[in-house]
Amino acid sequence: MMNALSLQGCEMLRSGCLMPTQTMVKLVILQVWQAAIYELCKERNRRLHDGLTLPPVHIHEIHI
Repeated sequence: MMNALSLQGCEMLRSGCLMPTQTMVKLVILQVWQAAIYELCKERNRRLHDGLTLPPVHIHEIHI
């Protein structure tokens, strides 16, 4: 599930747009942060609603 900022960032990266390095770093950090929050919420909901818990090794594999 991607938000509008994520889609905009992907398009900017694909188009070869020349962005300042600092802007690119901020965009990458934002993407990583959003992905981590999404996966944490997904795991929490899986535990609460489905009663399923993934082992830490499996969770680590998802993120890499």
